[in-house]
Amino acid sequence: MTKDDLVVAVMYDDGYVTPSPPIIRALKETAAKLQKKGVKVIKWEPYQHRRAFEIVVSMYFADGGKEDMEIMDSTGEPWMPLTEFVLKGMLLHFDY
Repeated sequence: MTKDDLVVAVMYDDGYVTPSPPIIRALKETAAKLQKKGVKVIKWEPYQHRRAFEIVVSMYFADGGKEDMEIMDSTGEPWMPLTEFVLKGMLLHFDY
């Protein structure tokens, strides 16, 4: 295999989470450098990315996060913002 056989796919946005501008810029700069070296770079269009995410979430939180929330609440400790977002915000949008 040579660099001429190499194809790199770049996903700039998955339709669910948009990367911040510095990340997009870094992806574009990297793609440009690869192309300059003779690597074929294509744009990756995700297929049913949200559905794939729902499947993964259902495997991690089979009960919708209820057990995790009960454990968190039983400690009396404050919730960290990202934990609260995932367990109390994001999971409420999925069917279990």
